[in-house]
Amino acid sequence: MKKLTAILASVAFIGSAYAADSEVSQNAEFRLRYKYDQNADRTDSGSKDAWYSRVKWGSTFRAGEKFTGHLAVLHNSTFGVSGVAGDMHTALPSAELNTENALLVQSAYVNWMISNDLMLKVGRMPIVIGDERVMGENDYLANPYAFEGFGLGYESEFAHVGFYGLKLADFSWNSMNDNLVRPNDGGATDTDNAASSSAKDPERNLYIVNVDFKSLPEFLNMANLHIIADNQSEVNNLGTADSNYSKREVTRYGVAIGGEAAGVDYRVTYEAVGGTTEDNTTETDVESNMMDIELGYSFDWMASRVHVLHHTDSGTGTGSTKNETYDGFFYEKHYNAGLMDLFGWGNLTYSTLGYTMNPSDKSEYGLGYTMFTRTEKASSVSNLMGSSYTLVNDEDDLGSEIDLYAKYKYDGGLDILTRVGMFTPGAAFTDLTPKQDENHMQFFVQARWKF
Repeated sequence: MKKLTAILASVAFIGSAYAADSEVSQNAEFRLRYKYDQNADRTDSGSKDAWYSRVKWGSTFRAGEKFTGHLAVLHNSTFGVSGVAGDMHTALPSAELNTENALLVQSAYVNWMISNDLMLKVGRMPIVIGDERVMGENDYLANPYAFEGFGLGYESEFAHVGFYGLKLADFSWNSMNDNLVRPNDGGATDTDNAASSSAKDPERNLYIVNVDFKSLPEFLNMANLHIIADNQSEVNNLGTADSNYSKREVTRYGVAIGGEAAGVDYRVTYEAVGGTTEDNTTETDVESNMMDIELGYSFDWMASRVHVLHHTDSGTGTGSTKNETYDGFFYEKHYNAGLMDLFGWGNLTYSTLGYTMNPSDKSEYGLGYTMFTRTEKASSVSNLMGSSYTLVNDEDDLGSEIDLYAKYKYDGGLDILTRVGMFTPGAAFTDLTPKQDENHMQFFVQARWKF
């Protein structure tokens, strides 16, 4: 007991010694959501609802002027157990401890200011490019995006230039088969290591050059240029043509600009994708693109704004030997393609007419109407989870969505968001057998406290 007390006292003393030369700041957020859906599959299927909560805690550590570290953890929960046979409804639901009662490390990285204009970042970090229509943090999601690797930022009067090397997957660390074992794993046998060394080192990496220009004319407040090399070496000995394990040499490049003048604001994003993928038997050319354009006008009455938006991304046409369906990559999902989160980018075209007003600094109201079509009838469209919809082959009309929302900020870091949405299916759904011709209604409310 005396030894334990001495150890604890030593740790406390060391912590105090470090604290004398360092700073620690913390922040937290609690988010509670309720969502109610009526006829979510566009048939007379009744209603379903759920409660969701998330706690996000972050801490930033500063040691002098040159070194900072950041840690963010999340706890997500859907109220109630799943109801499968193994769950216990009268005691602690042990089957859900990992999925519903676990802390996840969202980000963990350090910054080193090498000089006044050069910064190195290492660890697990969010990556934001331009207006987040290629890569964004996606904090609206339960688990926002984060990427592991290195980032080097160079600051000049002309532009901020970022260089990133990120590893999306390292298949050699997975036990998919006997030839893919963890390198130098203490539990591996000599035979295992020999098999591993004779195989490839399959992994998927991103190499990014991102330029945000700073010396801009008054009518231009954003100008971004980026190039992303997306490379994956083929995973050996799987005996499958699954595209997730295909050899990949794909390059993405794009621009984003935006600005305002005399009450008029505008934004244009263009992205192109080209390269090849190769599975065990077939090499496929990749050639796709995306264009997202928005034009708005603001006026003084209740700080109102009206805007129109048009988005189109490519799909694979009939008879094409290429993969021409655009890959949405890591774009900001919720705030694009309506607010009901029904469609993901890829063979998707839509137009939105919207109106917002801010009667006060604490309140915001908005109304939006969006019409959806698929770019190519030969290709399907997916939801945000990547699952493809079943659609009528010769129809491109997906339907329309109307969204109405209100947001109010209270004192003490609390804000409340309420939203009502209705999706009216188009001929691509209503002409199915059996038909999917019922309107999908959605009610959503969110309370968020920031501390």
